[in-house]
Amino acid sequence: MTREGASHTLARRFLEENRHLLRTLKELGKLLDDGGGANDAAARRASTMAQVLNLQKHLTSLFHIEEGPRGLFEDIQEQRPTEERKLLHLKKEHLRILDQLDQLTTRLQGGGEENLEAIHQDLRPLLAFLYEHESKEARLIQGAYLVDEGGAG
Repeated sequence: MTREGASHTLARRFLEENRHLLRTLKELGKLLDDGGGANDAAARRASTMAQVLNLQKHLTSLFHIEEGPRGLFEDIQEQRPTEERKLLHLKKEHLRILDQLDQLTTRLQGGGEENLEAIHQDLRPLLAFLYEHESKEARLIQGAYLVDEGGAG
């Protein structure tokens, strides 16, 4: 497969997983806003746990597409070496995001010891951060793949 073909395959995989991620973020945001329709505290906790685990799954997959061997970030680095600092920053954000999700999962598994609303309050800024993170990645990817820097014509 040519480099261009590999880049297109990476981009397609990224876009597909990104769609799943954005859908999961939307569902989790709805759950935080209205409780997901569950009145029972145990059901709300279980719904929150399921959504957080789903979010972790999609993020882990997406981050692998980005950071894995011959991944999207490596491809961008080859095409645009000047973006190295941005790529390193995004990788650090990946670690921070996964760490926060691990902490929230641990808290959710704790059962009734902690008020679910406190966990939801901590999830809200994380969701906002994730939307911003995804926006930064989208701008970087667009710049790497869609912007023509000129050249011989």
